[in-house]
Amino acid sequence: EQAASAGEGSSMKNGVEFAAEEGGTAAGAAETTVREKENAGGKKKAEKTPETDLLQEIPENPVQNDDGSVTMDVFAMDTYMHLLAYGADPGDPKQAEKAVRAAAKEIHSLDSRLSTGLADSEVSRLNAAGGGALSGIVRELILRSQDLRKETGGLFEIAIYPVMKLWGFPTQEFRVPEKEEIDAALKLADASAISVTTKTVTETVPLTPEEAAQAKAAAAGKTGTETGKDEAGQNAENTENSSTSATAAVPAVKTVTKKVTEAKYGIKGMEIDLGGIAKGYTGDRVMQVFKKAGIYSGLI
Repeated sequence: EQAASAGEGSSMKNGVEFAAEEGGTAAGAAETTVREKENAGGKKKAEKTPETDLLQEIPENPVQNDDGSVTMDVFAMDTYMHLLAYGADPGDPKQAEKAVRAAAKEIHSLDSRLSTGLADSEVSRLNAAGGGALSGIVRELILRSQDLRKETGGLFEIAIYPVMKLWGFPTQEFRVPEKEEIDAALKLADASAISVTTKTVTETVPLTPEEAAQAKAAAAGKTGTETGKDEAGQNAENTENSSTSATAAVPAVKTVTKKVTEAKYGIKGMEIDLGGIAKGYTGDRVMQVFKKAGIYSGLI
């Protein structure tokens, strides 16, 4: 029972308006209005913009209500979610509609990163490899989950996933495992054994087209300078060699330094499930989206 509650529970603060700290999200800045323009034939043609992309990415449709609110039902994280938003002007639902669409996109984005039910999600890749590179979101949730584990004396445990699989929760193929199976799986349930480290790495990456063009222009300028020297007294052979050298010196790659955060599972076979914290975190992110969109009142 503790295993089920740890994996399936939620820390979501339902009904608390704008409880999250100030901060935007990538989805919060998305626009949702489809612009149209006249084409050469005189017909209106939808312009492909980030706004139309957002409309295509969200499977749910918003509903405009008589009281000026806009609502949307979203299914993600194996959960039904209901979004409601009031814009600053109740008579104009566009602001609220834009906000709920952006919120839905944020929910689906988080689901695709955090879900254990998706083989290509970040969490699934970590589980398969016993660790790996972390995004800022997953890093934050793992560290917070470790704090919660400590605060609750181990009752909140994100490394409970092997036990959940024994009981069939992820697949809905339920069974009662043997005690020996449970005891073995519980030995893997210790999120304090996950280490999170940040290091600085240097790597070589290709130049962007713009950077390559700038490098080529710089090399051409250098060639021109060398040619000018020849006109002042150097021979043509030296000019040709300097020109060839300048052209050959145009780089195709560059060296960059960046910080990389990684997790390493300290127990072989350990797997995590962030279901007990992901929904609460998602609720906070939705409130950030609503705030950024200027929503007067909102609820998830």
